Amino acid sequence: MERALKDSESRFRRVVESNILAIFLWEPDGRIDEANDEMLKMFDYTREDLAAGRLNWRRMTPPEWDATDARALASFMAGKTLPPPDASESNMKVFLTGATGYIGSSVAERLQQSGHIVLGLARNAAAAEKLTAKGMVPQMGGLLDRAALTAAASAADAVIHAASTNDAGAPVADRVAIEALLEVLRGSSKPLIYTSGVWVLGNTGDYLGDEDTPLDPLPMVAWRVPVELLVLASAAERVCSAVIRPAIVHGRAGGIPAMMLASAKAHGAVQYVGDGSQRWPAVHIDDLADLYLRILTGAGAGTLWHAAHGPSTTAREIAVAVSQVAGFGGKADPWPLEEARRQLGSFADALALDQQVSGKRAERLLGWRPVGRSPIEEITLGSYAE
Repeated sequence: MERALKDSESRFRRVVESNILAIFLWEPDGRIDEANDEMLKMFDYTREDLAAGRLNWRRMTPPEWDATDARALASFMAGKTLPPPDASESNMKVFLTGATGYIGSSVAERLQQSGHIVLGLARNAAAAEKLTAKGMVPQMGGLLDRAALTAAASAADAVIHAASTNDAGAPVADRVAIEALLEVLRGSSKPLIYTSGVWVLGNTGDYLGDEDTPLDPLPMVAWRVPVELLVLASAAERVCSAVIRPAIVHGRAGGIPAMMLASAKAHGAVQYVGDGSQRWPAVHIDDLADLYLRILTGAGAGTLWHAAHGPSTTAREIAVAVSQVAGFGGKADPWPLEEARRQLGSFADALALDQQVSGKRAERLLGWRPVGRSPIEEITLGSYAE
């Protein structure tokens, strides 16, 4: 027996040394620590690249591969054993709240493009029909329906929470939903992505905010912070949890630019809150959907990600672009903050935030490569101009 083991080891060493196989050792975050010459040759890297830490498995492979890697790693960390290969692992059932919404519908489409099955939360029969028409599997219930949420999460391989009631009841609904989801996800090693937003950072001014920036949330979103912490802390209870903070989302004729355009057409004028010098960080909806997929299939547990791309654009520049598309020749007027508050409430303070936000962590660690138009280009040349 001992002789057979030694012979087997000797044969394996000869294969490795002859570089017939590409062999490497990588960390949970994808960083490759060691590789043989065939591996380096295959991907056109050098020993110097290896020593400098430039090799990362997650950046060298398409996001569709990450599902198998992530699930195998979660299984290994939980039980110290690797599951047998299974071609079906890359096709997950993902329970998605907000599947009919602006962000959620785009995320659902991206998931389906990658072969995943989307179980979408539906408040009523009309929403269920929409989900069915788009190839999703409706799960009847709302954000306050704990039984519906736990049943759907139990049936799924992963959960993405992208819904909000967008009213005064949002803080309670969000907390109830997350607590219900965690009730069944604890100990499962299943992924959970919670959608927050960059407004929890508050004003950043000339500072480029990242995931380590101290929080100074506006009152209207302050309730998101303890929910973020609850989700991130669940990593210690074997939930592959992550929080994503999108910047101002644009594209597909939706989001805040669409609200400004509709208001301009209804009232015959384009306005911006304050003096318009405040900077708005942004992310294109298609790039955001791609980042959700990359987090789902490639991020570690207890991780935080900013979804922002490119330099921030001033509110005045956005308003001028909307004015051009609305047929007002680029004319836009300032709206004093106090007056805006009387009509918009605390939302006016959000529109007055001056922020610069970096999404470089996702680019560096997940291989995220945003390619969507900038806000100005999308407004004047893209979906808002159609």
